[in-house]
Amino acid sequence: MATMPILGSRSLPLVAGLALLLSSCGNDAPERPTVPAPTANPPAATAQPTITIDPAKDRGAVNRLVFGHNIEAGNGKDIFSSKKDTNDPRAGRGAWDVEGRKPIADTVAWTKAIGAGMMRYPGGCLTHNFDWKQAVGPLSERTYYTFGIDEYLTFCRATGCEPLMNVSEIADPADAAALVEYLNAPADAAHPWAQKRAAWGHPEPWKVVWFEMANESDHGNHQVDPHLQRTAAEYAQWVLDAGTAMRKVDPAIRIGAHMGTGTPVSDPWNRVVLETVKTRIDFVAVHTYAVGSPNAAATPEQVGRACMAVTAQIGALLGDYRALIRQCTGADIPLAVTEYNAGFSAPDKPWRFSYAAAFHSADQLRLMLEPEANVVMAHYWQYLNGYWGFLRGDEVPKADVRWTTTAAAPVYRLWGGHVGSRLVASGVSGVAKLEFEGFKGVFPARGDARVPPQLLGSQALAFAAATHGPVAVASAGPGAATIAVTALTGEHYPNQPSFPVVAGHTYRLRWEQRIEGDASGFSPGMGLCDARGWNATHSACGSSSGTAGADGWASYETEMRSLPDAQGLMGVLRLIGSSKPVTATIRIRNARVEHLTPRSEPAFDAVTTHASLSADGRTLHLVVFNKHHDRDLPMQVRLADGSAKGAKAWSVSGPFEATNMEKGKEDAVRETLGGRAVEGVKPDGFAFAFPARSLTAIDIAR
Repeated sequence: MATMPILGSRSLPLVAGLALLLSSCGNDAPERPTVPAPTANPPAATAQPTITIDPAKDRGAVNRLVFGHNIEAGNGKDIFSSKKDTNDPRAGRGAWDVEGRKPIADTVAWTKAIGAGMMRYPGGCLTHNFDWKQAVGPLSERTYYTFGIDEYLTFCRATGCEPLMNVSEIADPADAAALVEYLNAPADAAHPWAQKRAAWGHPEPWKVVWFEMANESDHGNHQVDPHLQRTAAEYAQWVLDAGTAMRKVDPAIRIGAHMGTGTPVSDPWNRVVLETVKTRIDFVAVHTYAVGSPNAAATPEQVGRACMAVTAQIGALLGDYRALIRQCTGADIPLAVTEYNAGFSAPDKPWRFSYAAAFHSADQLRLMLEPEANVVMAHYWQYLNGYWGFLRGDEVPKADVRWTTTAAAPVYRLWGGHVGSRLVASGVSGVAKLEFEGFKGVFPARGDARVPPQLLGSQALAFAAATHGPVAVASAGPGAATIAVTALTGEHYPNQPSFPVVAGHTYRLRWEQRIEGDASGFSPGMGLCDARGWNATHSACGSSSGTAGADGWASYETEMRSLPDAQGLMGVLRLIGSSKPVTATIRIRNARVEHLTPRSEPAFDAVTTHASLSADGRTLHLVVFNKHHDRDLPMQVRLADGSAKGAKAWSVSGPFEATNMEKGKEDAVRETLGGRAVEGVKPDGFAFAFPARSLTAIDIAR
């Protein structure tokens, strides 16, 4: 997928399809519209608001792998527009004491406090450039990785986390098999890499089970030289070939393949991959980044309410993926949401560190714990430092480091400290659902059913003959163009003629494209942008990932919803090169823009819950999300089996925009009740007032 300006080690989000999958490490920054002042919530239901828990209805084991996080250790050279090695991840961005060669004690303490169950390594798009053989062996012989594979696995052992190892797309099947041998094989003559592991201090196999095959391969490896961007068929075949070689070393491992990045569930990439790999994978990896970065006119209430509304829409998105997986493979292969967060990346205001983002992420975690979601693992992006990490401090810390925390830290600490081992039934009654008018990547939520978009019409995209530096554009008729690039390096985005639009409606661009000449290191594509320009509106979409036919022509599509005050959109060429000059010709045909009515999703639950039992059954853990942005909710908590003896409560809330990083406001988001005893507990339950926009945990003694 092509790129727009980079911010740190994460991307600006690309919104497409259901508008919730966003690029993990590309840089597309499509914007969704800002809306007028929010409408009032519907009136509360007349029945007594009640949370009912039935401890006798066991719903299965709590999946601690959903409490996963991303930890970084790769080389960012040429991935994030840097021409030099990036040193920061060499200590796992704060996981590793480089001098003492051991995990940082405060990082270990925090990892346990948040209940982390899994760590993904080496981290997002840093996987593109990850040569695992450079990340093992004596430090004196390593070219880059101080926080290498053995250090990462030592950290996982110290924290009780299951490892998820990303296999870089630069590894051929033999390299991938050698990685499994290094990690899991006995140190004998038949396994030379395992013998090296033993010689370097780890005689026993690490027994790593989970392997994710690359990361967001559909958008290529950015500007890494040599450039690598496989088609869907090529990627799927690599997964099969490498997976076969890996399983020959250890049949017990589990392997997953990636869906498209920031594209609709209907993206042809997804179908090609799934129909090729079928049931020869163990999980399907997707990334979900919600909402999209607010512009300057957005209010905290708008952003916060969007974060409240979007979780249910992500649930629908995951349901669409499950349906596609079943259709293409004939099996219910589980999902792995290996990156998720609110898709806030604009640098002018750090919404990515906000309570609104943290609340959404925590509620999505609740959703992914539901057995019906069929999510085998999930990983918050990201844990330590970098552009998004919720623990902040020195990238290469001293042994006695103490972390600075953002708003997500108290939220995840509350979550991690109040989860049992068995999921039990819980439900809410007497509370009205909430409606939402829509905001950026969040669809309007109203009524009780999804209303799909309707096609109103289409028109050919116009191209203007012009020269833009190394790019020469020539129109070849309606919806067609020839683009010649000469010695092109870096990124170029030539604008094309604008056309009028209806504000707030959706526009989908479809086209076919063929490249003639040397395409090495080159990712051309197209997109749409608000006619006022990217810098003025930050409203755009785009793609450079298509599905090619035998004749070399590839089909592409992308879509966006126009801003509430938009008057026009324009086509944009997206020409992404590398440091190597590219001379080639791109031919485009059948480029058409479809005009669609706005889509809407059902109204969402004002209160969501998670209930679990401790291993000994003596403590019932209840976690409650109150999604009313400004209303406390007095409710009755009822135990169906009349087993309550007493209860204690903890609660986190704060202003939507609070990050805990502003001077004098370091505890704007904090836990407030401190395990206070709940009054009036009877065997069948108790009354409790849940604060507005809060995450509350109640431990009920039985």
